Amino acid sequence: LVLVCGVSLAQNVAPEAGGELEVAADSYEYAPEGGWAVGRGNVEVTYQGLVLTADKLRLNSVTKDVEAEGNVVLTDGKTSWSGPTVTGNFETNSFSFGVCKVDSGTWHAAGRDGKRLTDGRVTLAEGALTTCDLANPHYRLEAKRIVYYPDGRFRAYQTVVKLGDVPVFYWPLILGDTVNSVTNIEINPGYSSDWGAFLILGRRWRVGENGSTKVHLDLMTKRGIGIGNETILRTERTETAITLYGIDDKDTPETQAGYNGRFESEDL
Repeated sequence: LVLVCGVSLAQNVAPEAGGELEVAADSYEYAPEGGWAVGRGNVEVTYQGLVLTADKLRLNSVTKDVEAEGNVVLTDGKTSWSGPTVTGNFETNSFSFGVCKVDSGTWHAAGRDGKRLTDGRVTLAEGALTTCDLANPHYRLEAKRIVYYPDGRFRAYQTVVKLGDVPVFYWPLILGDTVNSVTNIEINPGYSSDWGAFLILGRRWRVGENGSTKVHLDLMTKRGIGIGNETILRTERTETAITLYGIDDKDTPETQAGYNGRFESEDL
């Protein structure tokens, strides 16, 4: 049976228990004996809150397996995945994208191999994660592997934090969350006589089970641009704080009249 029309064609496919697959496409070819259908042009599939759009797809109405290609976008109302191809199953809510982008409100991610697992986890191989929605984000986490959990937590393995294209620091494992709150995001504007007008931008993550790290970017009209990292590591008996900071200082304070070094020199 071949159905072809010049406008969007909608069809409800009778599924197994669990809900209806709603399919729309410019053209739709259905083979009843195998359960497979092929849709082309402005394809849209809706199932239990999931919406998949693509240029072309193969869909099995019995098993709910799907293969789609061309401008693929899958969304569940909160998070959207996009890429050139996807394979998966609507019944199990599991999908494999290959190269893809993931957007969940404030956070944006991309990876070479992306998967949405049955339990709602998202995994990205050779991935990047940022809150900046620019084509070239101001900062990002680049990791060998990122695991994102439905409650907003994430694990990033073999991670490099970059400001622009500049690597700032490396950690083998970063545990964090993508829920915005005053405890992990810092935006602090102000003015001081030493710095001039300034804007302090920072973000804090968990490191392991008992540590945290914060990377911050300081923009100061008098002093210039500063980049810093503050890391705290705790054990049952110790607490270690590590601070790294660098600035191309445009107005170094004078330690004595006419001398703007950090320390006074000693004559030997």
